[in-house]
Amino acid sequence: MILTPHAAWYSEESFVTLKNEVAHEALRGERPRCPVNNPAEAQR
Repeated sequence: MILTPHAAWYSEESFVTLKNEVAHEALRGERPRCPVNNPAEAQR
């Protein structure tokens, strides 16, 4: 059995990829795929 912490995905390369994907979504005018908070739901 191998146990790793929750942040096992983290590497410098994956962090750069994450930031690039978020920037591309914003520049294309797309809604975020995984928002932390959703203002539309907060207004209900």
